Amino acid sequence: MKLNYNLNWQEFMELFPELAPVIIPVAILAFVVMAAALISLFRKKLPFSQTALWLILIIAVNMIGPAIYFAVGSKMLDEKKQSGGHDR
Repeated sequence: MKLNYNLNWQEFMELFPELAPVIIPVAILAFVVMAAALISLFRKKLPFSQTALWLILIIAVNMIGPAIYFAVGSKMLDEKKQSGGHDR
């Protein structure tokens, strides 16, 4: 049994009303989490190299990037900032 998932634009738009209750909340959640991660990152006033690295990760990896930032990066960067660690 072969399933064909290649949809053209018209076919997608016909399915969209059925998919909208799932797609729209997920898209809003992704945007909110990304915005929160970016705001948190820019408030830390870190060296450019650290900011650029996390910025690329947050934006490029969309849903997973902000989750990694909040789970690992935010705490790691706070500890490094408090200990006086520098990146030059």
